[in-house]
Amino acid sequence: MSNRKNIGLVLLILYLLGIIYLVFLGSSYGRLLGEGVRYSDMNLVPFKTISRYINAVGVVGLGASIKNILGNIIMFLPLIPILSLVLGKRQGIVKAIIIAFAFSFLIEICQYYFRLGVFDIDDIILNVTGGFLGYFLQSKGD
Repeated sequence: MSNRKNIGLVLLILYLLGIIYLVFLGSSYGRLLGEGVRYSDMNLVPFKTISRYINAVGVVGLGASIKNILGNIIMFLPLIPILSLVLGKRQGIVKAIIIAFAFSFLIEICQYYFRLGVFDIDDIILNVTGGFLGYFLQSKGD
């Protein structure tokens, strides 16, 4: 195995550990449940949570809104570049989007199943956006 793949594997492990901590173990990373919302709930309406955060800036503060919206994007920026290092080749755009979607969907399912968060389609939208941007930034670096 090449040094590049070894570095990629170490980065992937660190990345996954970071995701596990932020998503499942972190106490308050942008979670805005609001009155009447439980951790076993689902949001299947696109842009509902995003608009809630934008409209609730005065209530929850700008920091919480930015943490949730930009945090979900930034969290997925390194995914595709790291996978490309591990696999030894750059991923195509369609494959990159599918990988980001599948990984985000898995996280949302786990959050819902283990009652550690709300299954939210907006998180998937933001995560896939981050995966796409990571792919785009990777291809600009080539």
